[in-house]
Amino acid sequence: MKKPLLLLCLIAGLSLGLNGSAAAADKMDASKSSLKTASAKMVSTKAEVGPHFKPTGMPVSVARGEPIYVDHCALCHGMHGRGDGPRSAFFQPGVQFIPDFATPGYLAGRDEQLLQSVREGLARLPEPAILMPQFKYILSDDEIRSVLAYLKTLAVMPTKATGMPVVSADTGEQLAKKYNCLVCHQAGSKVVGPSYRDVAAKYRGQAGAAAAVADKIRKGGTGSWGDIPMPPKADVTAPDMKKIVEWILSIT
Repeated sequence: MKKPLLLLCLIAGLSLGLNGSAAAADKMDASKSSLKTASAKMVSTKAEVGPHFKPTGMPVSVARGEPIYVDHCALCHGMHGRGDGPRSAFFQPGVQFIPDFATPGYLAGRDEQLLQSVREGLARLPEPAILMPQFKYILSDDEIRSVLAYLKTLAVMPTKATGMPVVSADTGEQLAKKYNCLVCHQAGSKVVGPSYRDVAAKYRGQAGAAAAVADKIRKGGTGSWGDIPMPPKADVTAPDMKKIVEWILSIT
């Protein structure tokens, strides 16, 4: 009697084990199938990713392009498109390059190439050349075209022996724009660096304030307003520096 009972127990246990293995295998197959489906969806989604900003329907114009250029491009390319924006001071010579858009003939016949470069950024190049983002995820196509329209207005200005553009500017604000200061600073609001109103407030009433601000502009550095480095402006002439500093310290 004991042997048949033992045999029945063994058969039942074996049956349960087989059923459990089959169930586990089914779960594993289902899991693999789910992963494949998820992966396929991810690939499909990645392939379908496109520009975040659709055309606005607004006309392409130089007037629209200028503020967009100042906000998104001047930090590297400079206010006059000469490739001398504040960030260019930290580029690796011979490795990272910013073109001079004001060079005669540089933009001629290159509309599609330039539009493609702005849309796709420099992801096609190896590190460390990848610096410009894919603006198709930041700007609409008509905004990108407006920037190109504005670039075409950047005429080559006469130069001194130093190579600096000669700009007829009588005010400190105009000179600040000439030397690309307004890419990182604005009179009343913080951009990359502090607003000039905050700078003026910090130095107001201090002896030697003008000399201190001029020295900071000329030498650049970090620490006074955070960790973001300010490139030196050693090319600012003494008369221009005087006007720039007087304008900054006059802002209230």
